[in-house]
Amino acid sequence: MPFPITHLALTVLTFDFLRDVTKSVRIRNRYLALLAICGIVADIDILLVPFLGWDIHKLWTHNLLALAAFALIMIVLAKLVGRIREGYILFGLGILAYAGHILTDFVMRTVPLFFPFDWNYYGFALLGSPKDYLQFSTFDTTVIGLFFLYYLFTGFTTFRYAYNFAPARFWYRSGFEDGVFSPIRGHYGFIRKRKVAWRIKVRLIPPTESGSRAGLERAMVELWNADDPEELLYASTFYAGIGELAQDAELFIRLVSISPATKSRKPLITLELLPAKFTGLMELTQRLSGRKYFKLYAG
Repeated sequence: MPFPITHLALTVLTFDFLRDVTKSVRIRNRYLALLAICGIVADIDILLVPFLGWDIHKLWTHNLLALAAFALIMIVLAKLVGRIREGYILFGLGILAYAGHILTDFVMRTVPLFFPFDWNYYGFALLGSPKDYLQFSTFDTTVIGLFFLYYLFTGFTTFRYAYNFAPARFWYRSGFEDGVFSPIRGHYGFIRKRKVAWRIKVRLIPPTESGSRAGLERAMVELWNADDPEELLYASTFYAGIGELAQDAELFIRLVSISPATKSRKPLITLELLPAKFTGLMELTQRLSGRKYFKLYAG
């Protein structure tokens, strides 16, 4: 049996990788945390082990009937929030996370797949006997190691930014006048340089008056094709001090401040930009090689 922390790491890795490689699946960070819980909830029976012994573990929670019961709970919860489309997606992914837990134990050990109708255990048992602690330790250490390596290489694109893990020293910062198009050009990459060419328009929006973001300054950021004046590439609302990933543009955007208008100019809105692929590995390579991973400039 892989440790619960290993199931959690595998769940987070799987769904973070899924949302990073496809634009059709959008998983918010708080939902990723819920999916991680779905990925380890099958091991909740460990709490009964001190009272009933290890024979109780996996018996009631690692079988197709338990998966069906969990799926039914997820469907009921999805109905309760059915007015929100992403609610169906979230609870559907929760079912997959629970099924992934059972599948992992099926491959690595054995599970009572058809309990309570069949008490036999089935699986590939790649980790061998439960007494082969070295194999268990090696597997769990490998998964957790991959967890951190994946962070190093990909940066957990959405996750790391929400918790301010993005490099703070390498942002491109610039001020934009309210409602005025500003050209941004540059490139990013070490070997194959990818060119960047946008026209950015930032429009001031009055602060919200209710909710968790009440009173926060906000602005609409639009990225337009530099060559085609009619093509809007990306648009979203950003709040001061709260950075977000412009996934369609592979770009981190942080609204820093909004300066009031003066007699000579409109309100000045300060943004910070950072390529989403500028990960910990890129930062390390940049430091060792002395080469800049990205360069952005106005004009």
